[in-house]
Amino acid sequence: MATIAYAPPQVQIEAYNTPPGPRKAPAGTGHTGTAVILPGDFVTIAAGVLTRAATGTNANVFGIANMGEQQIWGPYGGNSAVNLQDIFGTTQALAGGPLIPEDSIDVAVYPLVGNQIFEMSLSNVTGWQSGGTYQANYGTTGGFLLDTTTNLFVFDPSQANKPLTIFAKAIGPNILLPSGVVLGKGTVGDLGARVICFMNSAAV
Repeated sequence: MATIAYAPPQVQIEAYNTPPGPRKAPAGTGHTGTAVILPGDFVTIAAGVLTRAATGTNANVFGIANMGEQQIWGPYGGNSAVNLQDIFGTTQALAGGPLIPEDSIDVAVYPLVGNQIFEMSLSNVTGWQSGGTYQANYGTTGGFLLDTTTNLFVFDPSQANKPLTIFAKAIGPNILLPSGVVLGKGTVGDLGARVICFMNSAAV
């Protein structure tokens, strides 16, 4: 049994089952820290505004972000401490909207409709079929966990709300990073292995 690295780390729409196209919606204002929407994040929607999903989310899931909300303006260089949404002297809170319609606050999201499938990692204490504190297999249900170490969403079978179901085991070649670290998909007994999931329709 081995603990594997996340590879690739974020949630990903399966390439062979890509939905017709992303939809756009505005992100909420004042997002900082772990509230900032990142690429591959699950997002919820309320009153037409997107928010990063939270651990245990079980309703109003809009989809998976195709890009992060702070990728809209750049980066284009300069001071990395500057919020990328402020780069042109305006923010999401600007009354009347962005400088160019749909340019500053709209985030492209792949909607999770029609049993759309996606790939994600098991939690770092969940083993594929064996090992770990928890185990996952084909048909295992689970919920969202926003991992505090990686700041990414992982599959957690211990969550009370379980809108996710494992459809298959992710397979494919390992990725060798320049550092020499091998990112694998995982095998039996591996913690954090990659799995293919779909979301129960009641949560969307």
